[in-house]
Amino acid sequence: MGANWSLEPWYLRPVIRSWPFILVVFLACDKGDASDASKQGSDSKPVSEGNDDKPGAFTKYRLKSMSSEARMELRRLTDGVMAAAYGAESIGLGTIDGTVAAPALPASAPMTPAPGSCCKLPKGLCPVSAEAWASPEWKAVAFEMSNPHRYSYELVVKGDTFTAKAVGDLDCDGKFSTFSLSGRIEGDEIVLDKELTIVDPLE
Repeated sequence: MGANWSLEPWYLRPVIRSWPFILVVFLACDKGDASDASKQGSDSKPVSEGNDDKPGAFTKYRLKSMSSEARMELRRLTDGVMAAAYGAESIGLGTIDGTVAAPALPASAPMTPAPGSCCKLPKGLCPVSAEAWASPEWKAVAFEMSNPHRYSYELVVKGDTFTAKAVGDLDCDGKFSTFSLSGRIEGDEIVLDKELTIVDPLE
C-alpha cells in the first residue's frame, strides 16, 4: 500500500475537514442576530424630532432670565401697596400720640395691559405707556412700567388681604405663566408671604 500523502499539514486537517459544519453554525448565528436586531428595532420607539414640548437647556435659561422682570416688579408693587397702606409720609413715624397708625389697603388695580398682548408686539415687549398706568388705582400705589416689559400686572385687594400678580406668555402659545405675591394686615402690620407663588414660569 502506497503512502497517503496530503498537501495540508497534519495539524490543520481537523479544521479543514470540519469547515462545512463551522460555516453552517456561523450562518445560523448570523441569522439569529439579524432577527433579534430586527425585532429590537421594531419594538423600539422612534425618536421624534421637533415634537418634544419640553424646552431645551438654552431655551429654559432664556425664558428664566425673562421671568426675572416679574419677580422684581412684584416686589416693587408690594412696596407701593405698603406705602399706600400706611401713608408714605407716616411710615415709621406712627401717629401724633405715639401709637402706630393702622394700615388701610388701597383699592384693587386692573390687569394692565391685557394678558398675552406683549408677546404679540416686536421683540415680545410692550412699550412704555404712561396712559396705561394713569388710573387712580395705579397712581395710589405709585406703580407704572417705565421700561418696555413682557408681563401684565394686577393688584387684587379683598378685605385685609391683597395679591400682586404678574401674568405673561413668553412664547406666545396662549398659555400663561403667573407670578403672585400676597400679603395681609395682621394687627398693626402688613405681613408679606416669604415666597412668590409661581405657576408655569416658562410659559
